Amino acid sequence: MLNELSVVIPAYRSEALIARTLESILQEGVLAENIIVVEDGVFDNTKATLDKYNIKHIVQAKNMGAPKARNVGLAEVKTKYVMFIDSDDFVSDKLISGLIEVANSANADIAFGPWRFDGDKMKTGTLRYPPALTSSEWVLFWLNYGVIPTCSVLWRVDSIRSICGWDERLKKNQDGEIVIRAFLNDFNIGVSTQGYSTYWQHESQHRVSDAHIIDRDFTSNIVYELIMSKAANVKQRHYSYEIGRYCCKESWMCFSNSYIEGGASWKSRAQAHGYSKKGYSLATNIFGGLFGYKFGAKVKHFLFPYFKKLIYK
Repeated sequence: MLNELSVVIPAYRSEALIARTLESILQEGVLAENIIVVEDGVFDNTKATLDKYNIKHIVQAKNMGAPKARNVGLAEVKTKYVMFIDSDDFVSDKLISGLIEVANSANADIAFGPWRFDGDKMKTGTLRYPPALTSSEWVLFWLNYGVIPTCSVLWRVDSIRSICGWDERLKKNQDGEIVIRAFLNDFNIGVSTQGYSTYWQHESQHRVSDAHIIDRDFTSNIVYELIMSKAANVKQRHYSYEIGRYCCKESWMCFSNSYIEGGASWKSRAQAHGYSKKGYSLATNIFGGLFGYKFGAKVKHFLFPYFKKLIYK
């Protein structure tokens, strides 16, 4: 069963942690020949670690970003399924076999499994389990209530190729954009409760997922336009309201990072969807009520680092 799956690992300054990632994948039973590491520019001694393993190592001459690296790896995949696991994340307790089993039994195009947060200077988080939802419900869940890390997501190779893989323009939230694109294309969805992945958080200045607010806003606008153009029930009251909540959340993010033009644009969209609250959650509604929309966002942004560790418990 595990010979049906390949793992693509985008690597960027990864020498410190990639061995742990590889060992966890091999211990799950994935064949070494089906592990593809795409080094996104050579900036450290990652190669010395990779030379110890009989895996495929592709080197990009310069840093092109994680989506490009994942697509380069995807082009080399010859198996039925693929996972994209970042070089600092790892898997445990038969997560991968559970995902394959669910994908086969449900004829799924995409399957989700459990995960937890862990990382530098933070407590190990509790296990989180993906809910069983319809495609339209998944869109709203992903927008407003949480995401599932790529290390707990399995794709049918033909299916991810059918939506043209990862959007290489994106520097932020690429994993959110691609799964929403999958939901909007009515992919069959499977959910596994077996095993878990660990999504590693750290403070390195080289962390791949760090990006400026403009990069986040660029992706968020693409996601919004996708939903508005493809979601069949976008005009339904509840659905529109939840999209409005998403717009409110993006407005807060822009205002908190002093991107006033973007914040105003998202706030206008939220109101157009009938969302009139001053925040997108209990906390932001309180901050908005006490300090107003823009200043409330700034206050939350200032306080968030102090509560970040609690969020990921």
